[in-house]
Amino acid sequence: MASFIRNTKTIEEINRDFNEGKLFADSSYQRRKVWNDQEKLD
Repeated sequence: MASFIRNTKTIEEINRDFNEGKLFADSSYQRRKVWNDQEKLD
């Protein structure tokens, strides 16, 4: 059986890690803001 470990961070922790260079943003990934009717989730 697979085990699941929830790895959560607060916004403050994420912001600190980003500012310290421990995290980076992948500029090649862009979240879509427009969806057609077939792509919308109910």
